[in-house]
Amino acid sequence: MFRIGEFSRLAHARSGSCELELSQGRLRRLEQEIERVGEPSVPNDVLLRHLPELDIVSARKRLGGLHAAQGFAQELLREAPKALRRSMGRLIVIQCAQEFEPDALDLEIGLTLEGGEWDGHAPHVAGERLERRRLPAIESAAVCVRVGPPEEVHQQSQALARCIEEEGLQIAGPNREVFLRPPTPAAPPIIEMQFPVVRLS
Repeated sequence: MFRIGEFSRLAHARSGSCELELSQGRLRRLEQEIERVGEPSVPNDVLLRHLPELDIVSARKRLGGLHAAQGFAQELLREAPKALRRSMGRLIVIQCAQEFEPDALDLEIGLTLEGGEWDGHAPHVAGERLERRRLPAIESAAVCVRVGPPEEVHQQSQALARCIEEEGLQIAGPNREVFLRPPTPAAPPIIEMQFPVVRLS
């Protein structure tokens, strides 16, 4: 069960970046909470905030499961900076399908472009041509941070969606996941979950 307080008490936190600032103490608290319960949980710091426009390079793929999605994301993280001849920002995953099908995922997987110009060179990574596009700004999104492997994201997304509904809000578009820390063999990823919302009349 969430311990987030009432959405009506939450101000819109506006930022010029998609990144949610996290202190080292906060990261430790999130990780300790997961270790204590022995299973993944949704962090209790859900906010409503504005998401600015975001430039990304990405590919939309239909994948046969989370293992395939993880494989493509890892190859993208490894190969895209070399192929594009520039440093990249954060890994971002957008859920394109309305319903979650674990064996038939419809995802847009990409990297954020942060600073500098791009010469338009669009390489292929893992057989997919990367394309540049601008994600539109989102006026209001329910945002929270979770720590844990990608296999647990659907469970946590469902819980967050129930919380949104209980607070009189409605999901109003594809949800995004921005990886504040990508997955590594030594540590689970830290992911900012972003759900566009509108208030029901």
